[in-house]
Amino acid sequence: MYRAESPERRERVSIIEIGDSHTASDAFSAQLRRRLQSHIGSAGRGYAYPGRPWEGFRQEQMTYDMSPEWTPHLAVDSNGEAPLGLGGLRLETTAPGAWIERGSCDHCAFKAPFERISVHYWHQPSGGAFDVFIDDERHATVDTEGEAGLGLYRTPLPSGARRVRLEVTGDGGRVALFGIRTYQATSGLEYASVGLNGATVGDLASLDRKPVTRQIQALAPDLFMFSFGSNGAYNLHRFVQQEGANRTLIRNRIERYRRQFRNLLKRYLEAAPDASCLVLLPPDLVPSSSVTCNETGPMPCGSTRPQTFEWIVDIQREIADEFSCATWDRAAAMGGDESIRTWARREPPLARDDGIHLTIRGYERLASGFFEDLSRTYAAWKTGMGAAEMRTHPVDQVASPLVPSQFEPLQTP
Repeated sequence: MYRAESPERRERVSIIEIGDSHTASDAFSAQLRRRLQSHIGSAGRGYAYPGRPWEGFRQEQMTYDMSPEWTPHLAVDSNGEAPLGLGGLRLETTAPGAWIERGSCDHCAFKAPFERISVHYWHQPSGGAFDVFIDDERHATVDTEGEAGLGLYRTPLPSGARRVRLEVTGDGGRVALFGIRTYQATSGLEYASVGLNGATVGDLASLDRKPVTRQIQALAPDLFMFSFGSNGAYNLHRFVQQEGANRTLIRNRIERYRRQFRNLLKRYLEAAPDASCLVLLPPDLVPSSSVTCNETGPMPCGSTRPQTFEWIVDIQREIADEFSCATWDRAAAMGGDESIRTWARREPPLARDDGIHLTIRGYERLASGFFEDLSRTYAAWKTGMGAAEMRTHPVDQVASPLVPSQFEPLQTP
């Protein structure tokens, strides 16, 4: 924040948030992006998955669409074979005329046109080609045939550019895309968020290292934010229920999660050795079919947060400390154990009744709480109080969001 807002420096700052469905909805990240950019300025929307890779895909501060000929490959699916890009996704097609679009959002708070674009694609021996159109005018043709590896098409854009369209040419070769980055050549904040529904640290820690490392090096983030844990805790909870008292198997599963989380942070931070890091501990979790419980309903009122949640949180704190990463406790910010019940009963609801996800309003409220805690820590640091430790405060202490969402509430993936 200091580097971006200081009149003497006025640098651009880049954040990459990577995670599970809490990131995939782009509700928490969008609200935090709006608040930070209101404070230190906008350097653009940044990197995102290309097109609309799944039903219910949601991203703010950009427009996006694609033709139906593209096939998504995801790290969480059985068809997610390598190579996969940053965030565990690849879109590919061989269909001539297949297209993907990315545009500036005219109704958003920060609706400036973008000045530069970077397309991340896969170079391969059977690669095809795609044309790059800028506001309906063909700008270039990119040939993806060659030795296997990450390909980057980067270029400044004409003044006032608002829409980029990638269209596959008619040679019949395979075109595979990882993501598109749009940004400004100015100081301020660029905040990218990539998340997959159902993702665990194991899904992303096991990706082919080379293309992801190259992508990270090209994006050169100043801060990584890691947002995992809900699926890990839930899956471990189910495993414990199935295995009962077999402590050896349970201990092995816990140790596997520890290795995977350590490997994930190690891979990403080695690719960007100058980047700082923050681990967003998971929101409160009550893994049942309904958090609006009753005595005869699908979830007994005695259901509580599983012990596995605490195990996962303890591991994340331990590994974050190993890598000198800060942490922010989303469950504590919500109010602690079983707070997701309270959030689900509010009007309008701040959490969904699956015991895992928040509503768009809930994520926005949580992001505003994070911003307030970050601002407190930053203010303490600026006044010379030393290496101020970031503390988590309940979000009920947080005022209304500084910049309201430009979206009506949508279904959270």
